[in-house]
Amino acid sequence: MQGSAAMLILAGDAGGTKTRLALYEKTDHAGRNSLECSAVSTFDSKSAPALEEIVLAFLDRHASVGKVGAACIGIPGPIVFGTVRATNLP
Repeated sequence: MQGSAAMLILAGDAGGTKTRLALYEKTDHAGRNSLECSAVSTFDSKSAPALEEIVLAFLDRHASVGKVGAACIGIPGPIVFGTVRATNLP
């Protein structure tokens, strides 16, 4: 019998008006994967000069949940040389 493994995933959608972030716990019990949402927050996208500050505030608010093992954030804009600049944010 396999043991259980868990990973914390940060998921987000950063738009021109609001940024929504969530933490999901992915577990694997005997070959069966499941996701459970452990935290969700919405921020005003223009409340910080950079997305990094919003993400750090979110992670600080939910620090007791654990360490993030993977992340994916959707951002409206082109990726150029590994960097994205949102087209609808200053």
